[in-house]
Amino acid sequence: MRTPLIALLLLPVAGSVAIRDLAAQPAAPAPNLFPEGPFEILDSEGIPLSWRTPHPSHQQRINAAFRTQTEPDGNRYVILENLDATKVLHMAAEIPVPAGTARVRVTFRLRARALAVSPEPEWAAVQLGGGWVDADGKHITHLRTEHRVRADVPEWVTLEEVFSSPAGATKIVLQPGLYHTSGAIDLDDFKVFAEPAVP
Repeated sequence: MRTPLIALLLLPVAGSVAIRDLAAQPAAPAPNLFPEGPFEILDSEGIPLSWRTPHPSHQQRINAAFRTQTEPDGNRYVILENLDATKVLHMAAEIPVPAGTARVRVTFRLRARALAVSPEPEWAAVQLGGGWVDADGKHITHLRTEHRVRADVPEWVTLEEVFSSPAGATKIVLQPGLYHTSGAIDLDDFKVFAEPAVP
């Protein structure tokens, strides 16, 4: 008796994996490029590892403050407080991105209180500023942020930004802070993921 063609197509082949099994396999999660993002490790001066923070003299000059805070469960986060809405207060980190990166996705947690936003410039807000640099450390372009926070956020929220990588970029520079905005913000759990170009 001959085996129908459709049955032959469904017969298992030794050493093969059915297509439906491959489709069911979950995609491997992209690695976090910034393990220092949660602020859990401090250097000898008490500054979160891999972050640049405003120098104390600069904080005093612009009437602002940076500090870390540890919750009862041991979680550490950063507080930025700016008392002058005409000034900018931010911290910064540079994260290398792999060759072939098309987009970079950044997630982080935020709280905000007592915010007062300057009417100028029009982009004044609490936001994730920053930019892209090339292999020589030269600035290429600014980040085009989507979220600009201008009202208090009493409870932790998680924000996500997705940035397209320009040609020649080897690092993304993150500068979260208060831009021409007074008040205080809490920051935590920064994660950075590279997304390759689709073939």
